[in-house]
Amino acid sequence: MSFNYSTNVRNFGSDVTRQQENKAKLLREQGEILQADLKYQYSVYNSDPNFDLNDELTIDEILEILYVNDLQNIFRHFQPGMPVPTNKRNLKEAIKLQLGPRNRNNRENYIRNYYSGIQQNLLRRQQNARPDPNENMLVSNIYRYKKSHFEGLTMKQILKTLFDRGEHLTFLYNRVLGGKDIPLSREERTEEAFKKVITQTNKKIANNPAVKAARETTVENYIRAISDNYLQTAEPIINNVCMSISDESDRILVENSRLILSVLFKPKNRFYIGPRPYTILNYHDETPIPKNEAEQETEFDMGAIYITYDMLLHITLSNKEPEQITEKDLQNAKCHNQWQKVRKNWYDIRTKIEETPQGRVYQGNIFERKFHKPMSDPIVVGGRKTRRKNKKYKRKTRRHKNKKCTN
Repeated sequence: MSFNYSTNVRNFGSDVTRQQENKAKLLREQGEILQADLKYQYSVYNSDPNFDLNDELTIDEILEILYVNDLQNIFRHFQPGMPVPTNKRNLKEAIKLQLGPRNRNNRENYIRNYYSGIQQNLLRRQQNARPDPNENMLVSNIYRYKKSHFEGLTMKQILKTLFDRGEHLTFLYNRVLGGKDIPLSREERTEEAFKKVITQTNKKIANNPAVKAARETTVENYIRAISDNYLQTAEPIINNVCMSISDESDRILVENSRLILSVLFKPKNRFYIGPRPYTILNYHDETPIPKNEAEQETEFDMGAIYITYDMLLHITLSNKEPEQITEKDLQNAKCHNQWQKVRKNWYDIRTKIEETPQGRVYQGNIFERKFHKPMSDPIVVGGRKTRRKNKKYKRKTRRHKNKKCTN
């Protein structure tokens, strides 16, 4: 899943300057455009950097699966400029010799990543209806999920059910339907709706007085009467059948999406920014609920199977390990998010926003989310900095004082 997000990392100097300028503009009361909160922007792919690495296959099995040209590419990476074997057996032996004890882990990871890249290309070709098969979650809008459907699955297995179409269908069949029925396809759903529309339309036309009267005359008059009344009769039936299916699909989609969020962003779960792991304390979902009106306003290709909805989340992260998180930490994060939600609603009521060619004009203060501990660059990029010299100095001083006291 692709996360495009902003964090509470701050360049405090420029942030204070921005707020000062906004206050001056509000005091002038000339309707000037206020500057929105500038946060650091990041993009994360699937959060877990090792999401699509296959740890179940051994290196020998991966080398056996790969084609000769792939093995040659791997050998050239390990030994550039060396003669490349053409026989698959010789290539496998040559590559295993290059692993060696010194750099074995790095080179094994390279082979796994290479194999993962090939699998991704295969997925894109197989799932041509989805241009980015590993960046958009698959959520059913036909079958309702339960938390019990995800019990016993590792996070990696859960992610596979959300991004791989084959794993998604297997999950629906085994977990949601209990192996009793095959999941409905888009084509089946369309045929069911079409059959229902045809049946209801034919029944209503047969009871139409004008059609009944024409039946007693010539065949041409009867066919003409059916043609004249068909569209007029079918249109409201089509709207009634399709809208009811679509409304129910929207409700199921919202419920399933919220349940999946509660599984993925459960407190004490891991979340990665680059290679660095954080622990989730809390999340708050601000995703607009999809409705039929939104679908009508968006250009939709009837040949496509999927509709993409963007999701807006606020996630509270901690530097602590999951086992170090206390109930107090979780409660504080929950209370903080609730308070920010109240503040946002209050700002939305009191702040008037006008769209102009120059941008958005705010009449009133801009809502800015408050954080307990705003993050600074070293925490996100390079890790928390420590001052070993100062710590050693303090320890020496403490021991020195204790020694004086004992004497």
